[in-house]
Amino acid sequence: MKEFFVGLLVLLVVLMFGLIGTLLVPFFLVLGYFLRYLVAVALIIFAIWVLGKVALWGMERLKNKKT
Repeated sequence: MKEFFVGLLVLLVVLMFGLIGTLLVPFFLVLGYFLRYLVAVALIIFAIWVLGKVALWGMERLKNKKT
């Protein structure tokens, strides 16, 4: 009788983990989209910063070249 309850408990735990995994799929999908957009925004901000850095470096170089 003890083995029956242990087997039943194992089946319940496996079903619970399966249910949790199934319920987490939409969360992981949303998290994936959110992270994709977050990385895209971070790359855009970085590109704008690099563009400004290059522009300032170029203006300094031109200013030093004239004098």
